[in-house]
Amino acid sequence: MLDSLCIQHQDASAEQSDILNNIYWLLNTRQGTLQHMPELGLVDFAAYSNDDEGRRDYVREIKELICRFEPRIHQLMVRICDVDQSDCLLKLEFTAKTCQENPLYFSSILLMNGEILVK
Repeated sequence: MLDSLCIQHQDASAEQSDILNNIYWLLNTRQGTLQHMPELGLVDFAAYSNDDEGRRDYVREIKELICRFEPRIHQLMVRICDVDQSDCLLKLEFTAKTCQENPLYFSSILLMNGEILVK
């Protein structure tokens, strides 16, 4: 019984790691980069106005992108957080559930250079 629980935990951990790696890749791919899938990726943040409405629009695009291209999660919720780093333009917190109903919590930080870190 204990072995079964350990294996389930390892499987859930590996699944979450794989999901986060995929989300990192999705968020750091610029829309139009792949000719066979031009809708894959994000438009550069600079295309959005740097006000509350622009940030909300960008977050909506992020959520739609993840929901479309990461089918292993559902019930995705995104929250804009206060930025507490000088090299950070936007900080987000995410909650979701995996297909196995395991909770998934992660955050992302949009850096000044355009890279989005996922933790």
